[in-house]
Amino acid sequence: MPADTASAIHELMHHYHMYGWFNGAVLVGEKGEVVYSNGFGWADLEWRIPNTTDTKFCLGSITKQFTSMLIIQLAEEGRLALDGKVSTYLPYYREDTGSRLTLHNLLTHTSGLPNYTAQPGFAGKVARNPVKVEEFVKDHCSGDLEFEPGSEFSYSNSGYFVLGAVIEAVTGKDYEAVLRSRILDPLGMKDTGYDRSEPILPKRAKGYEQDLEGYRNCGFIDMTIPYAAGSMYSTVEDLHKWDRALRTEILIPRSNRQRMLTPVHSNYAYGWLAFRLRPENLARCVDPLGVEPDPDGMLIVTHGGGINGFGAAIFRAVSEQRVVILLNNTGGTILTQMAANVLKVLYEQPYDLPKQPAAPLLYRTVKTDGADRAMLTYRGWRESETGRYDTGELELLRLARQCMRADRPGDAETVLRTAAECFPASDTVMLDLAGCLLAQGHKDQAVETLERVLQRSPKLPGFVRRAILAQIAAARAAAPTSS
Repeated sequence: MPADTASAIHELMHHYHMYGWFNGAVLVGEKGEVVYSNGFGWADLEWRIPNTTDTKFCLGSITKQFTSMLIIQLAEEGRLALDGKVSTYLPYYREDTGSRLTLHNLLTHTSGLPNYTAQPGFAGKVARNPVKVEEFVKDHCSGDLEFEPGSEFSYSNSGYFVLGAVIEAVTGKDYEAVLRSRILDPLGMKDTGYDRSEPILPKRAKGYEQDLEGYRNCGFIDMTIPYAAGSMYSTVEDLHKWDRALRTEILIPRSNRQRMLTPVHSNYAYGWLAFRLRPENLARCVDPLGVEPDPDGMLIVTHGGGINGFGAAIFRAVSEQRVVILLNNTGGTILTQMAANVLKVLYEQPYDLPKQPAAPLLYRTVKTDGADRAMLTYRGWRESETGRYDTGELELLRLARQCMRADRPGDAETVLRTAAECFPASDTVMLDLAGCLLAQGHKDQAVETLERVLQRSPKLPGFVRRAILAQIAAARAAAPTSS
């Protein structure tokens, strides 16, 4: 590896930080050694306390890989079976579906269980209050199945919440205690745990949300809600210990480790996405669910995490023993793109430094001169040979969504129609446009737009098609079309 690898990674991450994409900590490792690590921005914006490599961040769904490890450990000991039915371990679970759902289904998101975090109004009505595991399973993780178990992939936090309940039922201990005794303590992960708001936790980062207007404190979520699906915290240094342990038999035998990383559907394995690709195709890492596996490629295993005010990503190149860990405390951002570019540095593949985002500058124009003027500016930047600004699809989506938040749906529509012209193959643009049209009362146009997506993209995953069909039904039931 070139001697200037650390410098190249630093330059890359510095640019992401400079342009507002990254505020957190990063660690890059190879063969158990740290190649690069650093903190960027603030753990506490109000007190200007900087992020460091031992700052504690919420992990969100990276928690799932720890939950899957606990399940595999218990299966190895014969205390449960991966093909065992949910109703076997949770007698209170509804029998008609619990007798059909296996732990394997839950681990691989092939259960058909509706995702509780996608329930309408969930964040405002439920997420702020503490819950008891059994009651929550009955009320929010026992819905009618959306498809026959094993037949499709549909990401569901509900499945991993149920897995946490199974762990408690089998061990007779709470999830947090099992996690600590079986994984965290043996690996010396002293800066990792189950996040709770009450304890005084040294070096805990605060969570923020960011939009084109700036930063704000994130909304509260009680950590009994994400539970075994997303309630852990950690540091990049501790997650490096986790990465090293996963290359050994400290926690589980090699055979079960391979099973944990074997994809079942849509590249999803047990708490990990796993796929093979060649170094020259690392850009495809930005969409792990959609990667077309290459049997001659290297094995990449990854997972992201997102929860109020935080984002996380871990990418592991298994055979080469390389890892990229990113933890961020300013809400949703492009962590997979960052990780893909860091991997390009490690594999000596060409990469581009990020450009100045166009959306914040265009939003100022929207506010002063309107969206039509902003789109004229955008088209000029897009056609410019200098390429100073990032004029990609994401920038127009960010701009349109900011307009919607600011109650400017007409401006949002103007932006999205420009996006549809510039990125005609984008389903995301069309779905956002449909939502914008519906917000203005144009339900017929919204339905037409949604149906166009279904017609032109016949290979959409089942869960995406179901979501679009639900949107169509909601649009048709909405108020009459406005003139």
